Amino acid sequence: MILGYLLSRRGEVVSFDELIANVWDEEQTPTYATIRIYIKNLLKILEHEMIENVKGEWYLIDTVERV
Repeated sequence: MILGYLLSRRGEVVSFDELIANVWDEEQTPTYATIRIYIKNLLKILEHEMIENVKGEWYLIDTVERV
């Protein structure tokens, strides 16, 4: 779910609050630590360059397609 949302916002900075509002329903709101764990697991699976931490903001999917 997180990956799908990040891909739909490719090239844009996505905050934790935005992820919470658009990926989870109100009854299952995760903590910031939970989201960090999900992102960390995605980084293990994907190329590290695809998701980055933007200081003061949060994560974005790289817009450059890799060959």
